[in-house]
Amino acid sequence: MSNEERPTKLIEYTPFAAQYYAIQYGLHQLIRGEHPDDAAVIIHCAIEDGILFPTIPRSLLVDEFNLKKSSFDKYFSKYHINLKYESDAVKKQVEEKIKYHRRSLRNAIGYNVTNENKVHFYDRKLGRKNFLSMIIAYCRSIFRF
Repeated sequence: MSNEERPTKLIEYTPFAAQYYAIQYGLHQLIRGEHPDDAAVIIHCAIEDGILFPTIPRSLLVDEFNLKKSSFDKYFSKYHINLKYESDAVKKQVEEKIKYHRRSLRNAIGYNVTNENKVHFYDRKLGRKNFLSMIIAYCRSIFRF
């Protein structure tokens, strides 16, 4: 046994288990202290870029990032459902906000999305933490606990 941090359930909802610590740290760094609207945009960008699966439960996001559930749900629904019914001025404002948060998310985590919509992480070494997170994610996916 070691006293290193264990991955949270968030690891089950990312297709990049080897990059889990970079993803978790980047998301926590960006969402810490943000308004629920900005937190919803950041999560929305992570899902659109393929860093998180779209099936991630909102309750997990609320618990992981210490957000107020009702506020976060309201804003998260806004970006996933209602945006196509908004006026052009509102769409443009939201697109600028998404563009800003997507750029900061990519810088914080250290990845880019290629033209073929493939995620490319900057060179990072496979260390003990990343290897441990891959093993735990694999075991959880087998046993689903």
